[in-house]
Amino acid sequence: MRTIRTGLAALCALIAFGASIATADADDNFPTVTPQNAVKSLGHAVNQTDSLPCSTAGSSCSTAVASIKANAGLLSRRIQAGAPISPAYAASLSIDAAALARAASEPSTSQSTTIRAVQLDLAIKAAHANAMAASNSVGNDMAVLIKAKVNGTLQTGVAVDGNPCPVPDQVPSAISVQSNASLGLPVGCYVFWAVVNGRPTAKQWLAVGTNQLVQTIVVTSP
Repeated sequence: MRTIRTGLAALCALIAFGASIATADADDNFPTVTPQNAVKSLGHAVNQTDSLPCSTAGSSCSTAVASIKANAGLLSRRIQAGAPISPAYAASLSIDAAALARAASEPSTSQSTTIRAVQLDLAIKAAHANAMAASNSVGNDMAVLIKAKVNGTLQTGVAVDGNPCPVPDQVPSAISVQSNASLGLPVGCYVFWAVVNGRPTAKQWLAVGTNQLVQTIVVTSP
């Protein structure tokens, strides 16, 4: 049995909770958020980005904010037009919204990291949605196979943890599995790391979202 742990951001605060499951259904790993509420909270958070100190034109942060606005708008229009999304996908949009709301009160260094994380997550979601434009969809949850490579060799039974990119340091981690496990995750940006000999490896930012039926994520350790 593997354990999937996740947290939902509700606007300005993350509500942490845990669950043990034995299926690979992404909807079982995320709390229920309606598509309408997800779009509303994301739209509200995006509107607040105009007040961020980095909103000055020409900065890398302002470029990221412009990307967030464009991709959030695309996804919102699709969803409001009736494109179906899973509860897990809706929850991941709420995590983006909460991260943006939190960014307003963060120090500049943390703020730029948070904004970059949300930008990457929404960019992956938007690219996946554009690839599925003909079906008026934004993308299904992905089947993900987690593998771990230690000292250049793929190994089973290695502890692998992960979080959505907008909450990379969330404790407990959103995802906690052993290598060679399969699970369902919404399309987006994630950080993964292995725990080898009781020590976490460096965090790797990885995209979940391809046209493959099953996507393989390989977490490496020196």
